Amino acid sequence: MKIAIHEALLNAPTERERLQMAHELGADGVEYQAETLAERVEEIALAVGEGVARPSVVRLGFDLNLVSTDLAVRQAGLDRVRHAMTMAVDIGASGVVFAPHVGALALPNLMPWRAPNQLAAELLLSHLSWLPDLAYVFELQLYLLPLPQSFLANVVLGTEVLRKIKFDRHTKLATHLSDLATTPLDHLTDAHPHIQHLYVNGDRLPHALWDSFKEMNGWVTVAPREGQPAFDLPSTLAQLRAHR
Repeated sequence: MKIAIHEALLNAPTERERLQMAHELGADGVEYQAETLAERVEEIALAVGEGVARPSVVRLGFDLNLVSTDLAVRQAGLDRVRHAMTMAVDIGASGVVFAPHVGALALPNLMPWRAPNQLAAELLLSHLSWLPDLAYVFELQLYLLPLPQSFLANVVLGTEVLRKIKFDRHTKLATHLSDLATTPLDHLTDAHPHIQHLYVNGDRLPHALWDSFKEMNGWVTVAPREGQPAFDLPSTLAQLRAHR
């Protein structure tokens, strides 16, 4: 596994210094937030080089609303995903992390035909019928991020989505360690191979899970999380390095 730090935890005056700070802390990469990235793309691309960390992934905010009842809102969210992919290519990042929807669904209850969460899953699948093709063209990974406050509430449901797109090799799962720690181990059996991006913010995984992620090809990213207490960045990074 490779270790990254979300840019919000790296207070530096220039992008070169931000990447250098991450390197000095022992990280391999820096994760960038898509919503504030556009005006910095050129500076970041020029900053990448010897003696610094590299861009890991670009993460989108949690307001994409890709399963909105409003076509214009869905289209705007998809445009943001496409733009994030373009920026990821420009800065040399390996992929894009996105949560398709957060919060209550506005979709109708059409039971016994479809419940709102089933309609949301079908809308998401319609997007995933072509987004991985774009990722293939860009040579990127898409990381689908399940969240407890979403219709896609955990990696088990995320794996079901991936199953329906035949486990496309350009689409993987991202998750938070704290969410994984509350998922029974036997429920993670199918999901585990598809988790290629992991977020931590001071959490301590059960030892069995640490060991199971040592061979992961993707990123473990130290990142702030709303509602979680502050944590010591150097000690968290030392814990990660000790277990890889």
